Amino acid sequence: MGGCVPLGYDVRERKLVVNDAEAALVRRIFQGFVETESCTRLVQILRGEGAATKRGRPLTKSDVYRVLSNRVYLGEAVHKGTAYPGEHDAIVTQAQWDAVHAVLQVSPRAGAAGSDRGAPRAPCLMDGTARRPATRRQPDCRGRRAVPWSGPMQRILPWLVRHWALSSTLLLLACGALGYSLAAPAPPREIRIAIGTVPDSAYTLAAEAYARRLEETGFRVRRVPTQGSVENLAMLRARDVDLALVQGGIADPARDAGLVSLGAVFHEPAWIFLRAEAGIGRLSDLRGRRVAIGPEGSGTRVLALALLAANEIGPLEIEALPITGPSAAEALLSGAADAAILVSARTTGAVATLVRAAPSVRLVDVAERADAYGVHLPFLSTVRLPQGGLSLAADLPEQSVTLLASVASVVAHQDIHPQVVSLLVGIMQQVHRPRTLFGAEGTFPNALAQDLPMNADAERYYARGSTALQRWLPFWVAVWVERLLFVLLPVIGLAVPLIRFGPTLYAWQMEGRVWRHYDTLRRIEAEAEQARGDDARAALRERLEALEGRVARLSLPLTYRRHVFALRRDIAYVRAQLAPARAPGGIEQA
Repeated sequence: MGGCVPLGYDVRERKLVVNDAEAALVRRIFQGFVETESCTRLVQILRGEGAATKRGRPLTKSDVYRVLSNRVYLGEAVHKGTAYPGEHDAIVTQAQWDAVHAVLQVSPRAGAAGSDRGAPRAPCLMDGTARRPATRRQPDCRGRRAVPWSGPMQRILPWLVRHWALSSTLLLLACGALGYSLAAPAPPREIRIAIGTVPDSAYTLAAEAYARRLEETGFRVRRVPTQGSVENLAMLRARDVDLALVQGGIADPARDAGLVSLGAVFHEPAWIFLRAEAGIGRLSDLRGRRVAIGPEGSGTRVLALALLAANEIGPLEIEALPITGPSAAEALLSGAADAAILVSARTTGAVATLVRAAPSVRLVDVAERADAYGVHLPFLSTVRLPQGGLSLAADLPEQSVTLLASVASVVAHQDIHPQVVSLLVGIMQQVHRPRTLFGAEGTFPNALAQDLPMNADAERYYARGSTALQRWLPFWVAVWVERLLFVLLPVIGLAVPLIRFGPTLYAWQMEGRVWRHYDTLRRIEAEAEQARGDDARAALRERLEALEGRVARLSLPLTYRRHVFALRRDIAYVRAQLAPARAPGGIEQA
């Protein structure tokens, strides 16, 4: 046997076998319905007695009506609407069945019990001439329903549909508020930039160029003076600055977690100058010598010590002079220093002075050991200073020189605003794209050779460029337009289907408030065909009057009132069928 096993039976060897305990409940249902003539009252009594379905769920009216209309309990099997003698035992007698269905004949659930199925009927109003919505299906034997909601949702959802304009507005506002809360906040109005104390240094000039362009965009820029890359990183970690230039090889990804690079911006060659009179041939000869390596906190000092360490010279094995720039050049020329290591992207100032001082001061060429330095110090690359690169007239230098160079990068916090990143990378391209002595046009800025992780928004900018809004609109206008689009897109995505289907759902709901009364009218008309006595017909007329009263009290917009009038005409038609028959002399016939 397939399908659901009815209450009162079990299945054994594919046959129905009476379950005595459940069969007693089935007989109790039949007997109780005859006694109470009310399914609602019977369910209350049965629940008080603890009656339940096969699955242990408390009985409902639907469960009771399903039992009362199931011919299986007569020992019959129903196939395609036709009952046949079954092979299983009956639980109720024919007399019990007839008693129940005699009550159902005058019950509002007669149609649900199927008592009029197969009876000859005359053509009636409700046979296809009026529109009628699908009614709710009763639960099946597993308790499943064909409708997607029940309980409070039956009241809430129709209310939302009836007031679709208000509910749609509230939904769109809620969606807009959600989008606004998820949208990135507006960029900060103030940006703090670390700037060098040496006026003509590459770091100072680059940071000043960034600051000017940010101010032109509408930002307030606070310039924070620092001594160099080491201090820049320390101030970034302490969040004393938002943006800083950092020399390559200084940052440590573990120590500086939370910082990101926005791109490399220029080469910083290491200029190693030796005083000729000191008899020094290469860096490994500097042990015990006086070497200008820059002040504490500067990137020059860090790189100088790294170069010496690569040549197995420790910081205590030299006389370190904490000077750089013009002071270091003066010390070297005066004999107060034997060597000077300068790190500078510019060829003016101290670098130019020392190159012009040849042959008393020699610039070290690392061409023969460039690959070895690349092995020991991977953050360094080589650049070539061409012959005459500093001065064609003076032919300085007199021959090309290979130099070691780190790469300076712009570093920020990892939570920097994405639109500020786009603006900064665009500014960096304006400042650093032109050709330099050590790089072709367009070499910088780039996302190569970074000590710190690259910012994801900066990488996207390098790969795809700026957005259309940023190209065609001023920065702050583009910021607000992008935020507005972030909020409006989900709102528009909801508004379009709401505008398209909202009126249709509203019309369906308004008309449905009328159409559902046709179910009641349909049952009254069906019962009218079988009513034989005047009392039965009078009871049906009273039900019609009650139905018409409910219909008259329906509150509908004027556009949909025509459906109410159509229903009242149909009620009048059924009432005319139920009117007492009159004899030719005007006397009602019994």
